[in-house]
Amino acid sequence: MLINEAIRRADSLVDNEYSIEEKYHWCDIVSSELKSLYARKYKRVRLFRWSDGKFLLPQDCMFEYIEKLIFMGHEIEKQDMRSFGFVTEQSGSGRTHLVYAPESAQTFVSQLEAASPSAAEMIEVVYLPPHRPIRRIFLNAEPIIVPQKDSTGKRSTLRMGTDCPFLEGDTVDVTSGDTKVTLHILSRKADFNDMELTMYYTLEYAEGEADELPSGELKADMCRIITDETVCAPPYDELYVDYICAQICFFQRKYDVYQQFISRYNERMREYGNLMKEFEAENDRTTFVNWWEL
Repeated sequence: MLINEAIRRADSLVDNEYSIEEKYHWCDIVSSELKSLYARKYKRVRLFRWSDGKFLLPQDCMFEYIEKLIFMGHEIEKQDMRSFGFVTEQSGSGRTHLVYAPESAQTFVSQLEAASPSAAEMIEVVYLPPHRPIRRIFLNAEPIIVPQKDSTGKRSTLRMGTDCPFLEGDTVDVTSGDTKVTLHILSRKADFNDMELTMYYTLEYAEGEADELPSGELKADMCRIITDETVCAPPYDELYVDYICAQICFFQRKYDVYQQFISRYNERMREYGNLMKEFEAENDRTTFVNWWEL
């Protein structure tokens, strides 16, 4: 179910004047709980040691999200990291570094590093990233560059500056003057303008979607259309509707109706949890996505 559909169904069940921002926030709470408890998708990233001897973790990875390390062929569980000489520290920019202190490691690890120093320059980190909130993006008079049409009279890219907030998979409404088009972003690539010495992003979209826009530098209003889906599939996606209705009734002080919705929400959550546990018993459902090389 689409998140917007869950909100629409909740609005049809309970009269309210709460903002769409509040309802998206309530949906994020449900998604976060589902992802942390049952619908886990782990990332596995390969890191190389910097000149200062530290490994820089990805932006969405902090100590509490780490599941295990893979170092020189050994899988190191999180609770054993210190025994193997690994600690984390915060940088001034808020990023997290993974620091290897061989003097505090077990003897055989130090021996392995001495035998294969090149292997000790790389580590793999398996971690469970936090839920990313629904991205609501509105840009006013955003400068963009629309290229000339090709020989077929169509175009499939536009350029934005380094603060481009749109990602692959986004659907974006672009309004310039009296012209409005909808773009489905297929890819987002960084590039460098040698003449102006500036970075920019090229957004690729389905061919012909922006043919009505004029070429050249434009000022456009841009907004991301919310196409996010619920974490769980039917019939368990109904728990989003239950939770939104429960929160509306709670803040309206309709506590008897609140109890009905929140009880149904908790029951659906338990059922979904039992279902996922059955799957885990049959097969290891841990999933690795986004293999990065830094």
